[in-house]
Amino acid sequence: MQTCPHQCRPTPQEVWDRRTSVTFDQRQTFLQCVERMQTDVRIEPGCAQDTLLGRPERAIVARAAACRAPEALDYLEVRRRRIVVGSGRLGGVGLDANIEDC
Repeated sequence: MQTCPHQCRPTPQEVWDRRTSVTFDQRQTFLQCVERMQTDVRIEPGCAQDTLLGRPERAIVARAAACRAPEALDYLEVRRRRIVVGSGRLGGVGLDANIEDC
């Protein structure tokens, strides 16, 4: 079993190895949530709910709904933190991560 240098928490591999399979009920709940989120996306300002959407528009709605559903069901938590990109001679460049949608 590997741990981080200060034995502060499990390694990413250890966390991955402890994951459990998605149950049928969880899958159904997720799919129902995605359907609700698609409706929510369609009623947002700028979206025409009563018109038929073309393939690209349906893909945009589906993608937005699939991104929002895990957070709505508490399967995913999005945190704001500083991310350092790059290393070496020039050092890292700090970016503030703020993810609202996928």
